[in-house]
Amino acid sequence: GRTPTIYFERPGIDEAPPPYLPPILVI
Repeated sequence: GRTPTIYFERPGIDEAPPPYLPPILVI
């Protein structure tokens, strides 16, 4: 993604990351 999220950076899924991914601070 292109914005800081609490999930792994996924292509085009910054707003709705997969539920199976653990919450990780990506800033």
